[in-house]
Amino acid sequence: MIIVDLQICCNCLNKTGETTIRCDQCLHRPLFIEAGTVEHPGSPPQDDIGKGIFRSISVQNLEILLENLVEETMGIWYEKLNPSDEIFKLNKKKKKLDVNSVTSYLVQKYVKDGNNHPAKDFPRLFNKEFPDNVLTYEWSKGMGNEKGLLGVLKDQRVQRALSSDRKRTGGSLLVWIDVFFIDQLSKNVKVELAISQEYYILCENHIIAGSITLLDRGWCVWELSLRAHSKKNSLVIGELEAKERGYDFFSNMKLFDPDDRPAIEMGLCRVFGWGDEGIVRINRAIAAQVLCNLT
Repeated sequence: MIIVDLQICCNCLNKTGETTIRCDQCLHRPLFIEAGTVEHPGSPPQDDIGKGIFRSISVQNLEILLENLVEETMGIWYEKLNPSDEIFKLNKKKKKLDVNSVTSYLVQKYVKDGNNHPAKDFPRLFNKEFPDNVLTYEWSKGMGNEKGLLGVLKDQRVQRALSSDRKRTGGSLLVWIDVFFIDQLSKNVKVELAISQEYYILCENHIIAGSITLLDRGWCVWELSLRAHSKKNSLVIGELEAKERGYDFFSNMKLFDPDDRPAIEMGLCRVFGWGDEGIVRINRAIAAQVLCNLT
């Protein structure tokens, strides 16, 4: 587990303990962190100061990773799960786990149940370089080729994109997926908000894996707002539910864990302003990122 000191974030002073929005100068510096508790098996591999070693995975290695997990450690663990487990509330348990059935919720439960983080079992598949692509998606979405994240990343529009150094394209493009690179054993939402800013603001490409309820998800609203704040475009792959003009994304956002709401709302207001005027700016910023999906 890592702990981020959000009271003083490089040059961003915030002595009230609120969610800090990192400035441009701060985003280009290493995030100040302190070593927390002993690293859990399910935590991402960390260096001596508690910072994650890996920052991305290539599209082609993501596919290999998922295949390995299904055939080996995760597949064995999955078979032992009780069909009545809460994890199967949305999707019934299958006789045998397949890649299309792997979701971020399942990965989170896997590491929380005491299993090794995938980067500890398959380190050669992960990368220490900054990613080319960052994803916004619903955690209930499968990761496979069949209407899943791999299918999104193999879309021709994504495959044609170039890395910031113009050296990578197609399957070699590097991607950041939150469930693999944010410690799922950490219960500090401010840590997650601080880490995610770097990727959604600085990453060359932002891909929205479209789904019907994505625009109502609190974490997705946070990510879209960060991208709007960065003044960089987003690429929508798939369909989003059409929203009427003037839709209130801020007030209608839903969260799996209601305790996350105060920190997310605080972060959004620190960027776009407080009160009704700030909410209007937040909603306009999100609408601008997904303009083609508004009626």
